Amino acid sequence: MKNTTNVDAAELLVASTLDNASPNEFYALKGITVNNALGAKFRLANNANLFQDVAAINVGDILTERNLNLSTARQQYNYVISPLINTNLKDIYKDGSGNAVPVPFVLYHNEANNKFYNSSGVYIPGRALALKEPTASAFSSAVMGASFSGVPKNGSFTFTLLNSNPTDPNRGNNLIGNPYPSNLDLIRFYTNNATNLDPTFKFWDNKANTETTQQGNGYSGNAYAQFNAALGTGTKAMGDAGTSSLKIPTQYVKIGQGFMARALVNNLSVTFDNSIRKAGVSESFFGKGKSDHTPVNRFWLSMISPQNIASQIAVVYLKDGNNGYTREDSFSSDGSDALYSIVDDQKITINGKSAFTNTDVVSLGSTHFSTGNYTIVLDNQEGVFDHDQNIYLKDKQTGMVTNLRKGTYNFFATAGASTGRFEIVYLPEAVLATDAATKENLVVYKDGNNFVVKAQSKKITDLELFDAAGRLMRSFRPNSFKTIIPADQLLNGVYILKINQNGEITTKKVIR
Repeated sequence: MKNTTNVDAAELLVASTLDNASPNEFYALKGITVNNALGAKFRLANNANLFQDVAAINVGDILTERNLNLSTARQQYNYVISPLINTNLKDIYKDGSGNAVPVPFVLYHNEANNKFYNSSGVYIPGRALALKEPTASAFSSAVMGASFSGVPKNGSFTFTLLNSNPTDPNRGNNLIGNPYPSNLDLIRFYTNNATNLDPTFKFWDNKANTETTQQGNGYSGNAYAQFNAALGTGTKAMGDAGTSSLKIPTQYVKIGQGFMARALVNNLSVTFDNSIRKAGVSESFFGKGKSDHTPVNRFWLSMISPQNIASQIAVVYLKDGNNGYTREDSFSSDGSDALYSIVDDQKITINGKSAFTNTDVVSLGSTHFSTGNYTIVLDNQEGVFDHDQNIYLKDKQTGMVTNLRKGTYNFFATAGASTGRFEIVYLPEAVLATDAATKENLVVYKDGNNFVVKAQSKKITDLELFDAAGRLMRSFRPNSFKTIIPADQLLNGVYILKINQNGEITTKKVIR
């Protein structure tokens, strides 16, 4: 019955072993209910799916598996929900032989203070819980196969989200999850429940987490990846820039996966039904690796701190979007090291904008935990940005403009917040020429490994490059409006450009 899609109404009577051992197969049972009352084995391996599109009642228990990647220190939690009815989450840890492994702690989330408390693990449709990893003495392997046993959840039901104070942005967070033994389409779920439901959903990524004590309302939110369902775009959690396991959530939520949803009013009833179920395989931590939709015009940037912590933002252009603050924008957690865009004085980590024009300007802000050298890098791009449209980062403090498609930008920053230093532009010469500081004279920007100096009206007759100690590193006599300074042999650091335009001297600070 694998991948069955042409049956209008029937009953799958499991009379012998039906064992789906492949992790990338699925049962698409259109019009079919599952009858496992004879006690036969029906097992869905890790990442396998059971898809149904009718609201019939299934009978009998099946098995569903989900692999959990464990940390070395075993101090982390996973947000988990059972896809099978009446599975107690205290009972899902199993060793390689199927023997029970103790779950050290099972916690529920309290919306009123954003803290977690001990739970019995009892099954509540729609609710997810936080499960601590097993101790190394109880389970030594790096991957654990959690096992759920129960009747596959199917059909429609409602779940109530709380918000104890709708005027407080810390309130309204509810730990829910994908209740079905198949992927969940988060965009469809949001669309079905959009009234008074925040479109930004948060996914706990314990690969990014460094906190081992609860902080409640004081937590920065750094270890949460985000997905804006109104925009169809996600961003990674803040974490080590060298950690390749940090992932960007997509619209497809994996079996057993819990996440935070925020109600904008108290006692908000949201509906789960088969229309939000996605027939297909799961390929990554949060769901499918890529969206099924045609790429839109969007890109992702990260700022990397001296401690190698990366903070990511996304900028997305939509035909029917809005440049003001709307539901197509997601708030920044504004952690100790954070990059964000600024929209209507709000700090935004996912920025939805109107249709793309190359005259647009995106204002950026940043927060720095410590004084030191930082880097801004282009992580990925789609649509027009994946073709011939360049993305320039303008540093208004140094006058530098860097084409991020050709290289990263290194800069020095002092500890604290900076809200007016950076902009994203798409026509650097035209935009910079309107600035009072550069209108008449000079534009300096970075193109790949080179510095470029362009004059607006007077030729550059002489140019000298000094290091921070005042030593002459390069000298040129271009006698032209444009000079290219190769910088690939220079060490990282601050340099001073002395630009002579027939006796008119200008100095510019640049950073390699």
